Amino acid sequence: MSRRKIFEKQTVDFNTGQIASVDCEYVSDNMERFFMGRTTEGLEWLDGFNNITEVKLFLIMVEMSTPKSNYGIVFTSMQTKGCAEILKVSEGMIVKCITNLVKNDFLIRLSRSNYMANPLTFYQGGTKDLLKRNKIYQSLKVKKE
Repeated sequence: MSRRKIFEKQTVDFNTGQIASVDCEYVSDNMERFFMGRTTEGLEWLDGFNNITEVKLFLIMVEMSTPKSNYGIVFTSMQTKGCAEILKVSEGMIVKCITNLVKNDFLIRLSRSNYMANPLTFYQGGTKDLLKRNKIYQSLKVKKE
């Protein structure tokens, strides 16, 4: 099996401008499942999350997306109730969190109980699918607007 680099992080010494260290992540299979968060533009994009409950709920919803459902997330009233119990908040808080996640472009609402996560924020899946999923997400977003 061949190895392929999927991530590289460089730490730079701001006093000298020299690269202090380089960390790389390699994989041996391009269909692996992984979970990533965007850091290329700093961490300001995380300001879109209003509270830790939104972060936790979003991560649960991203984990629910599967290739079988074209990476859609089915989140019914039963899932809302279950997440409320797991996160120890009210169902109303879960609904409010979902509304905020849609408003801040972490999710797009496809129909009443169907969503798709923005793959450029957090993403789960194989490395080959990321660009294709972002293209699908952006086209659905344009249709909604």
